[in-house]
Amino acid sequence: MSVTSPNSPVLEYPTPTKICCLGAGYVGGPTMAVMALKCPDVKVIVTDLNERRIAAWNSDNLPIYEPGLDEVVKEARGRNLFFSTDIDAAIKECTIIFVSVATPTKTSGIGAGEAADLTYWVRALRRRQPHRLPLSHGPHENNRPPWPHSLSRRHTRTRPIQRRALFFSRFLAIVFLSPL
Repeated sequence: MSVTSPNSPVLEYPTPTKICCLGAGYVGGPTMAVMALKCPDVKVIVTDLNERRIAAWNSDNLPIYEPGLDEVVKEARGRNLFFSTDIDAAIKECTIIFVSVATPTKTSGIGAGEAADLTYWVRALRRRQPHRLPLSHGPHENNRPPWPHSLSRRHTRTRPIQRRALFFSRFLAIVFLSPL
């Protein structure tokens, strides 16, 4: 991808693009499988702490059922779609990190019965700390995308690029490379 004009705020994206998803459940697995199918030049690594779930994604008996998902996974798996329990290695390797972990309803404390329990979110975010990924915004329980200041400023090509996190909803988040 190249810049359309010298004054354009759009920057070239580092290549090759590699995506990691933390969480191989009902949202992360199918979303990344379709992404890998539709973007064959992008390497997609789906990670999870649950070894049995990853083994199932790597087998002919997927851990979840969605119509057509078997065909999508079979076409992309091994080509540009991979399933792994080595979360730290995937985080280090990838340029974009999706976070798709469980957010059950809180059962105690403030917001019990109404708000999302972000325990697994916090654990996922702590995984990124050894890799020093700064956060642009914290999690939002209103399910609306935040608009960090870094996205509204014009950037030049001379500014360094670092990993930053941007949270979209209680179901899926993304960490991406962005200029400071």
